[in-house]
Amino acid sequence: MARNVAPIGAPLWMVTFADLMSLLVCFFVLIISFSVPDTHKLKIVAGSMRDAFGFQREAIVTGMVEIDGNPRYDYAEDLSPLEVMEIVGPIPDDRDEIEELSAREALIERLIEMIDPDLLAQPETAIEAERPPTSEEQKFEQIATELRQAMQAVPELAPLAENLEVERVPEGLRIQIVDQARSSMFPLGSARMYPPTEALLRQVASVIARLPNKISIAGHTDAIAYRRTDGYDNWSLSLDRADATRRVLVAAGLDQGRIATVIGKADTEHMFPQAPRDPRNRRISITLLREEPLAAAAQGAQ
Repeated sequence: MARNVAPIGAPLWMVTFADLMSLLVCFFVLIISFSVPDTHKLKIVAGSMRDAFGFQREAIVTGMVEIDGNPRYDYAEDLSPLEVMEIVGPIPDDRDEIEELSAREALIERLIEMIDPDLLAQPETAIEAERPPTSEEQKFEQIATELRQAMQAVPELAPLAENLEVERVPEGLRIQIVDQARSSMFPLGSARMYPPTEALLRQVASVIARLPNKISIAGHTDAIAYRRTDGYDNWSLSLDRADATRRVLVAAGLDQGRIATVIGKADTEHMFPQAPRDPRNRRISITLLREEPLAAAAQGAQ
């Protein structure tokens, strides 16, 4: 009677599996050897492997025990459980990270305790009211910035960017609408301004209307004499253009009570004295007067 004989050695699949595991180990060894170790990532990987494989921090080591419960060898009596750290070395953990987070939370709690609770209870409007008001110089700078931005943002005003000049003067902030060689604000010899000039003045009015400062308006001409048979000359023309500017500003929303002076200076104050016939001498000046002229004068003297 024939008997089935079990094959000698490990099963064929075991050899293939062992070869595969060996290749994987070599692959991981090569990756680790060519990489720069990252302590933080290493801790994360070690923690994941520890949780996945049920790694224990404590190992139980015992000796061989006889049937009657007595150790066969004397040294087995002194065997006791050993910590894994004593066997395989320290195991990476998240203790440092936890301590750092705890320190941050404690610092935040101390900062919150230092804040006055009454201050936190105040509405935002109340906090804004307690802030010191900006100085007059800062307000003038803001007005100048908004005017320059408006010239770039409004397509209708972009061609007039060269006609608008803003500068600081001892009296305050002076906004000038200046004629150019190829673009005039008024027709020759007339105080009736062009539509783009009105649009520019309306934009100026919308910006300066937020300030309480008094306003002075002055008209200027170049040195080319303008005379009519009825005695109308450069003085009359500059005054009429200044008054036309006042009417447009008031119509655009400017408080009429803020108008301090409206004057015509003819050709007495040229922007370019060395070229009195330069068309840029023809201009309208709108000056936001300082509210504290004495303080401004003292500052200028310093």
